Amino acid sequence: MKYDSKRKGTSSLQQHLDKSCKPTVTAEDGLRQPEITGFATTTTKPIAEQAKSKLIDKCVAYCCKDIRPFVSTEGEGFVEMAQELINIRAAYGCVSAEVILPDHTTVSK
Repeated sequence: MKYDSKRKGTSSLQQHLDKSCKPTVTAEDGLRQPEITGFATTTTKPIAEQAKSKLIDKCVAYCCKDIRPFVSTEGEGFVEMAQELINIRAAYGCVSAEVILPDHTTVSK
């Protein structure tokens, strides 16, 4: 049996990629088709010092108002909860914390 790369290779996939999967500009709106890598990569945009400072102030307020140790903001559970809140913001936009955070009875069940 002889291997024929023209008939059984990946050249047809490469041709499809070259013809169909390049970002294109549409005539109607002038927008580019997004590349798939844009959905899989995380942003590396630097966070402004003002935003970091505001978050520090909120962490201090959390610890003082709820009488929690400052180290509680470094706990694995707190970090996972904060990440989930960030994910919800990314998916649903600006949502009130009062709407999204569960009642203590729901959590205890």
